[in-house]
Amino acid sequence: MTTSEGEALSPTTGHTSDQAPTATPPLGGRYNSADFGWTMAFELLTATFVWGGIGWLVDRWLGTSPVLMSIGFLMGGGLGFYLVWLRSQERFLREHAELMEGRRRPERAEVSGPSEPAEHG
Repeated sequence: MTTSEGEALSPTTGHTSDQAPTATPPLGGRYNSADFGWTMAFELLTATFVWGGIGWLVDRWLGTSPVLMSIGFLMGGGLGFYLVWLRSQERFLREHAELMEGRRRPERAEVSGPSEPAEHG
């Protein structure tokens, strides 16, 4: 494979030797959005259960069950929501920048249903 200027492209990356591939894959598409959703769910659940587990361990050590475990679950849930919010904002800003720079076209929702309004009469 070669470019229009005659430079050879790498068969594995599709880039010339002086082009570095981007660190993050392009956004958009059904599977990328699903991956993002699963990542958010995993981060939320992980934060909740890790901090709840830490609270449970400290409760067992101090004999204060279930006070610190409850605090750990609440704190973990709050931190999990904060992580989800941060990642969502990061993704939104990155997509917005791509749209403004013209590197990405806006996604259009497919409309299902009749193309013409039904006549009543």
